[in-house]
Amino acid sequence: MAKVKPFKGIRPPRELVTEVASRPYDVLNSDEARREAEGNPRSLYHIIKPEIDFDPSVDEHDPRVYDKAVENFKAFRRNGWLVQDEKEHYYIYAQTMDGRTQYGIVIAAKNAEKAAKLNDAFQGKADAKSVAAGAAAEAVKADAPAASAAPAAEATTASDLNGKRVLVLCQGGGTSGLLANALAKAAKERGINLETAAEAYGNHVDMLPEFDLVVLAPQAASYLADLQKDCERVGNKCVACRGKQYIELSQNGDKSLAFVSEQLSK
Repeated sequence: MAKVKPFKGIRPPRELVTEVASRPYDVLNSDEARREAEGNPRSLYHIIKPEIDFDPSVDEHDPRVYDKAVENFKAFRRNGWLVQDEKEHYYIYAQTMDGRTQYGIVIAAKNAEKAAKLNDAFQGKADAKSVAAGAAAEAVKADAPAASAAPAAEATTASDLNGKRVLVLCQGGGTSGLLANALAKAAKERGINLETAAEAYGNHVDMLPEFDLVVLAPQAASYLADLQKDCERVGNKCVACRGKQYIELSQNGDKSLAFVSEQLSK
């Protein structure tokens, strides 16, 4: 049984919310983040897209970039731009996309059963299913290679994708909806019977047999090595995306459908 409880969140003071708030890090590229944060030292992009504090020639995965994120986070705390609540709370959030608003709650949670499986995995005692359930804890050690998107001009026929099912995974189940919704919309417009779903990594284990392709959003890309083992077990395919690529796929229906077709044909 899962146990839930409130926690002390770290948030900007009310008077600084508009200056600190930003879009999610994986829905825009580095140049766009750099432009949006220009002249605003309080922008959260300095933490979630810290490469904006370097020359554009510096790769976003350079170790110095990660160190800069830590440095900036500490500075935000020190300057009072991010403050931890004094009391524990449950937090309600709203996310709007394409005119549709969905609401959620942010909590601290513990699933005793999954925690036990994770412990077994760390002790080397877990069976295949237990290791799959604990993949999220171990996979952060791996660095997943990016998959290449198919050119938008590549022909994608209904026969390639009709009847197929695609699952998109991210850390919390929110960002994965960007690509899942884009695929569903593009397929519907073209009369393709393609089913898509979005979910959080860690909740996918029992769902895998139901899908033909599993796509990892950028936050979950480092889990690819573990996911491949799970997919081999059930006989489906998986692929990981990087930030810029994921943005392009989420914004271009032709590219997203061609990408799925390409991955399924491998």
